[in-house]
Amino acid sequence: HLSIRRQRQMCIRDSYDANKPMKQGNLLFDRLPMDAWEAWSKEIEHVQLQLGQVVFDIGAPITHVYFPSTSIISMTHLLLEGESIEVAMIGAEGVLGMSALMGDTKSSVRSLVLNAGGAYRLPASWIKREFEHSSAVMQIMLRFSQTLMMQVSQIAACNNHHSLEQRLSRWLMLYADRVKDKQHIMCTQELIAQTLGVRRERLAKVANTLKKQGLIDYSRGAISLINKEGLEQCTCECYEAIKRSYD
Repeated sequence: HLSIRRQRQMCIRDSYDANKPMKQGNLLFDRLPMDAWEAWSKEIEHVQLQLGQVVFDIGAPITHVYFPSTSIISMTHLLLEGESIEVAMIGAEGVLGMSALMGDTKSSVRSLVLNAGGAYRLPASWIKREFEHSSAVMQIMLRFSQTLMMQVSQIAACNNHHSLEQRLSRWLMLYADRVKDKQHIMCTQELIAQTLGVRRERLAKVANTLKKQGLIDYSRGAISLINKEGLEQCTCECYEAIKRSYD
């Protein structure tokens, strides 16, 4: 009986460590002071997000704020014609649902999972109180908010002024920066086309051009970055500006 109890205790401890945000969770957690973290850790819930899952839709209530760990989430705007276009990409460096901290209870964008994986979430009403009463939490969130707005404005400029080849290269590099496997992107061309606001056939032509240049390779549901240095040279200045801001 003692041996079984010890095994159960070990399983509980191992399970806790596997999901412990401070060790392998969202990077913003590392910035929290210990007293704030102790309160957060009691409220945090770990969830698994699936590829293509809509976390928030436009007009939907923001019930929770999400801190991706191994997942990547795309914030997209829907156009009048029914098409969508990405305005920001969020991974383990950020948080989804920032507007709830400012009192906005409904989402103004659609949030779509680009990379299946884990995320931590907190009730929006709870973290809003933390934001209002903790100067440390407020500073962390506002700094990220400033960087997120910079990404949104940079991508807007990129979508208007740069070629699809540059935009695709920028998107692939930003995605690769947010996953452990820097060489392989598990995402279909159809989903990438949706985030870039173009037809799949047009994206396929540009992807084929990059393939012929020896920069990428692709199969169904996956893209391999063969030459990242060469791919970075195909991007516009937007990639470096966004990367530098987050760094």
